Amino acid sequence: MKGVYDKVFIIIIKMKFSIIVPVYNVEKYISKCLDSIENQTFRDFEAIIINDGTKDDSQKIIDKYVKRCPTIFKSYIKENGGLSDARNYGIDRASGEYIIFVDSDDWIDIDLLEKLNSKIEEHSNITIIRIPKKTINEEGNEIDKEIQKEDVLSGEEAFILLRRKHICIETSWSYCINKDFWINNNYKFPKEKLHEDFAIMLTVVLKAEKIAFITDSYYNYLVRENSIITNKNYKNELKKALHVLEHYDNICKELQNMENISFKTKEICMEYISTAVCNKINNLKGKEKKDYQKNLKKRNILKNIKVNSIRNLVKKIIFIVMLNI
Repeated sequence: MKGVYDKVFIIIIKMKFSIIVPVYNVEKYISKCLDSIENQTFRDFEAIIINDGTKDDSQKIIDKYVKRCPTIFKSYIKENGGLSDARNYGIDRASGEYIIFVDSDDWIDIDLLEKLNSKIEEHSNITIIRIPKKTINEEGNEIDKEIQKEDVLSGEEAFILLRRKHICIETSWSYCINKDFWINNNYKFPKEKLHEDFAIMLTVVLKAEKIAFITDSYYNYLVRENSIITNKNYKNELKKALHVLEHYDNICKELQNMENISFKTKEICMEYISTAVCNKINNLKGKEKKDYQKNLKKRNILKNIKVNSIRNLVKKIIFIVMLNI
């Protein structure tokens, strides 16, 4: 009848979790990663698998999981753009309330999502949940294990706690993050940059209203010989150093605009990122090393290393020698 319209109701089902897995040349490892996702005891989730232009048979393996569990696994194929681009691509397609990053050569314990969901239900308005990790070598031996106690803190308090324990803060797969928080803050991993986690995760933690900690190490981080982190190619090391320096400048600008963070916390953060930048000089040589020294001197990096402990005094002396001051 003219003037009368059928009412169409569109129901958008929002899942609890979106697990984002970028894939590039990992056919040897990816089955273990996807098995750990498929077998999760908590089932309200999706796994977004991004083939970032892989050149091996990883996609054939992915296809098997999609065929077997189409309600869980969602496969996307794109041109190679690097880890940051793949993660951003996955976030744009995520429908979960919370996002989790899993590298395709790592794996998670099958009760991770169940534990995360329990923590979310236990505390209202959780922004981030930090996930401890086990570090495992290719022989299957556990070489390190993070230990943290159950707690709920502000982002600033969480940052200070992690620094006090000398725990790496910026690994993105260490966090389950509320997607609305991520989107509302316009977070993006920097495309075509190495150490992309360093560029963004410090400020993600600091801005979080409420961070929950869980005790057990549910994330299994594999150290392998030819990974991005362990690759000692000199051109790659030079690129890493220059990218970390660029990230340092961007973090400094962000910190200046954080009005809710105390001056003391900003000092601690500046020391943390300055240490990361200075340490990169160990991998440089020749003209590149001299140019890098000049860049650090120009930024007056050493002013950020406060001599408030024996540890920091030793650190500052080492950096003075490294920078040839």
